[in-house]
Amino acid sequence: MYPVAYEIFGKEINSNWAWFMAQLKRAVGTPFGLTIHTDACKGLAYAVNKVFQGDAEHRECFRHLMANFRKRFKGDVLKYMWPCGWACTDRRFDTLMEKIAAASPKAIPFLNKHHKLKWSRSKFSKACKVDYVNNNISECFNNWIKDYKDLQVAELMDKIRERITEKLYTRQDIVNRMEGRILPSVLHELNMKSRRLQYGIVKTGAMTAEISGITKEGKNWRVPVDIEQRTCGCGQWQVSGKPCTHAIALFCHLKKFNIENFVDEYYSGERFKLAYQFTATPLGDKTHWPKFDPGFKMIPPKLERPAGRPRKKRIKASGEAGKRGQYQCKRCFLFGHIEGLHSYSS
Repeated sequence: MYPVAYEIFGKEINSNWAWFMAQLKRAVGTPFGLTIHTDACKGLAYAVNKVFQGDAEHRECFRHLMANFRKRFKGDVLKYMWPCGWACTDRRFDTLMEKIAAASPKAIPFLNKHHKLKWSRSKFSKACKVDYVNNNISECFNNWIKDYKDLQVAELMDKIRERITEKLYTRQDIVNRMEGRILPSVLHELNMKSRRLQYGIVKTGAMTAEISGITKEGKNWRVPVDIEQRTCGCGQWQVSGKPCTHAIALFCHLKKFNIENFVDEYYSGERFKLAYQFTATPLGDKTHWPKFDPGFKMIPPKLERPAGRPRKKRIKASGEAGKRGQYQCKRCFLFGHIEGLHSYSS
């Protein structure tokens, strides 16, 4: 997790999201391979399209997609969806989409209408080298600051700043002790993948081979691997920038190439050091903050109807049959006029 920018909105509306994305674009620009991965927020989708206008690849969180998909479709069609999201080649994607269409003919029109962003690895740009289909990093950040969300705005922003500053220093300490070309965590991942590989290998050149095996269903498969071009027929190497199990099997068989030299530069220790080369400036408490007169008086915003679908059941009056107690309003703390979701006194 590498926090880049954060903001607090009074309301999640298109104009606020567009403003935030505009500031983000000013901060990071539009570097090659820029990818923005969002959840199922229509305001975010609107803002990314409005501000970046095709200068960034826009992906959709597959977990949120599936939550929406399960509300409308049940049965066998569900077992093809996750493999379709994980598919790294167009052929694999098309095969699974055919199975989805056969299991539920209405599923494909639904996906084309409501989920137009990129959600399958097969459609991801090969420049980004990130193969995540879920946007779990956002949930990590929310959990990271969960203890501070009840604070007032100034205190909340300051706490988030503290956490980020602390994280930066921790990573800098790791940088100073790091050795080797590739990040240790990536090497560990590749070592774990190399265990108990049982593939057939037919060499076709000094750095190329055909890797074969048998699926759990007993079907034979075969993919070409080219170490020099850093490609595999399964597509995983091209999408992630890290050798897949087929390539790892060939590396183990040849025993004359250092696998570290074939991991994408994005996973290098040098890139990691560049990301954490700066030092955050320490900041004092409120008594040290510069005084500023905005020229107006800040007053609390007007209360508006909360987000969510309006309730359908009528709120029963006090003493009416079925009314076992009074509910306390979460806003004004009076009783009897809002039926809350919290527990009531009987």
